Amino acid sequence: MPKRKKSKTKARRHPKLSGGSNKGFDLGEQMGVMGISSPDLSKTLADAGVFSCAYGYDKVQGLASPLPAITLIGENAKAFKDVFEQFKNWGCEEDGDVVDIGILLHNDGSYEMRIGPELERAMYRTIPQAALCRSHMMNVYWLKMFDTTHPVLRKLEEYCRRSISAASR
Repeated sequence: MPKRKKSKTKARRHPKLSGGSNKGFDLGEQMGVMGISSPDLSKTLADAGVFSCAYGYDKVQGLASPLPAITLIGENAKAFKDVFEQFKNWGCEEDGDVVDIGILLHNDGSYEMRIGPELERAMYRTIPQAALCRSHMMNVYWLKMFDTTHPVLRKLEEYCRRSISAASR
């Protein structure tokens, strides 16, 4: 068998990967990664021109009692369709928990609503190997201030307080 000729060129390493603190998985060092959720939802909801929010209850087949429902009211139907298309792309049809809605009630009767991607599921979508890395996620939310608080929100707040205190015992 003929001998191979030795290559005269040295193997080159990427300058950022050679030496230093980038040890790699073999020495226990995890790579740091950051995922960023898309700002499209915030922009699209802003384009929808949301000016009001309605509250009520929806009867859901298979459940004994109705669930609280939140309805955003705005000026641009196409933008609302785009919002729900984004929810669909996030996996909302398979897992309704991909959307995170937060409500902050103020003492003066006003409140703020926040809508965006649910953090853990957003990380799973953007960083599939998140468990193998030092993963961080930055979310972009749509925020809206409302002047008055509907009584259904106060009932929801009361229900949540009872549920949390019962769960903490």
